[in-house]
Amino acid sequence: MAQIEEALRKGESIRALEEQNRLVKDLEELLSILLDRKSLEKLEEQLEFTKKAAEELGKLRDEERKLIDATEKAKEASKSKEEDAVAKKIDSLLNKQKDLDAKARTEDRDSGATEADQRSATSRICSARSDRW
Repeated sequence: MAQIEEALRKGESIRALEEQNRLVKDLEELLSILLDRKSLEKLEEQLEFTKKAAEELGKLRDEERKLIDATEKAKEASKSKEEDAVAKKIDSLLNKQKDLDAKARTEDRDSGATEADQRSATSRICSARSDRW
């Protein structure tokens, strides 16, 4: 700027104009550098934000997987308890059925029923059992 003032004092307007153009060009370059720095800083900030977000997403994904696994285990445990209860009920019913079959055979023998009658009664019992289920 001092050179421009000096050129204007001496009446060298062309040289002053050239110095002004050079100064404007230098200022534009400086502005561009400063703007690029800000842009670079913003990019670095965005990169840092993106990295943190990716880490958080990874943590959330891990937590989600753990919750899904825990839910599946709970379902399996629940199923196991229900299946055990059903199996016990079936065993109990089978034992009752065996007792009834034994009583029926004893009664049939005592009443003089033939083996064909016993098979027929057993068939009816099995048929009745399948109708219930």
